[in-house]
Amino acid sequence: MPERTDPFFHTLTHHLRHGRVVLLGIGNPDRGDDGLGPVLARRLPDHPHLHSIVCDEMPENYTGEVRMLKPTFVVLIDAVDFHGEPGEGIALRAQDLSDDRFSSHKPSLALLMNYLQQETTAEVILFGIQPAQRGFREGLSPEVEAGVFRMVALFERITLSIEKEKY
Repeated sequence: MPERTDPFFHTLTHHLRHGRVVLLGIGNPDRGDDGLGPVLARRLPDHPHLHSIVCDEMPENYTGEVRMLKPTFVVLIDAVDFHGEPGEGIALRAQDLSDDRFSSHKPSLALLMNYLQQETTAEVILFGIQPAQRGFREGLSPEVEAGVFRMVALFERITLSIEKEKY
């Protein structure tokens, strides 16, 4: 997961402080770890500069809502097979998805990312978490559950530090 030295951490912190972050939780909750995006989106803390949208398998249906929110940073969260350890995370740009090393099982995500970038002028990132399994089953694997927990903790840590700065 992103650490304080990670560029994704710095970009996220900047936009939560000075802009508006829209997070799209993508995936199929009926397919185990593939449902990590919606799970994470539901668990994120409330913050004036953060809006989470649970998209399930249809993120393209939410582009109008994203445009209306006028984000400065859009984060898509999805299961991505990048041959990492289950629960490990990676930040990718649209151009990275054309590389054979990554499989988000949704080739249209690059198109969606480019579209959102053009329509909103926001920076758009896919934050992928390596799944352990994607078969039909309920719930996340323990490794992916831990990865989701770390991402939620990251958002909580950043938003808490921003709130403390105000006082």
